[in-house]
Amino acid sequence: MAEVGVEGLDVLDVATGHGPTAITAALAGGRVTGLDLTPELLALARRRAAEAGAPYAVAIATRPG
Repeated sequence: MAEVGVEGLDVLDVATGHGPTAITAALAGGRVTGLDLTPELLALARRRAAEAGAPYAVAIATRPG
């Protein structure tokens, strides 16, 4: 992610899952929000981000309708 220059940028990771892309972007200096439909994956993403020391916000997405 550092190669693409995310430092200081807002990054939205849709379908973040367990967070590998979002955590990488956060560690590279991006202000990251991860969205996913699956609460269990978001919980895992939160844990992994905390373990990595990555500032990373996660939010549950809802299905329309």
